Amino acid sequence: MATELKTIYDSLTISNYRYAINVPITPEEQKLFNNSVKDIEAEADQIIDYIETHLDDPSWWCSDFVKKGIIPTLIFKDTIQNYRVN
Repeated sequence: MATELKTIYDSLTISNYRYAINVPITPEEQKLFNNSVKDIEAEADQIIDYIETHLDDPSWWCSDFVKKGIIPTLIFKDTIQNYRVN
């Protein structure tokens, strides 16, 4: 029984489907989904953007650390804007 259900499940094409029902996602729904992030996710994105924009600046105080894969904790004090994220 379980192997039969697995065979059926594996044969389903569920990409672009919601609850196995073909439901188109409008551009507005995609924007809404993209904007529904938690505070910590938004802060993480901002930190990543900050690092990426400063990475090639040799005068940035932690450029050498970040290029070696080390992120000093002071970066977080410099970049986190939301007091609810620590």
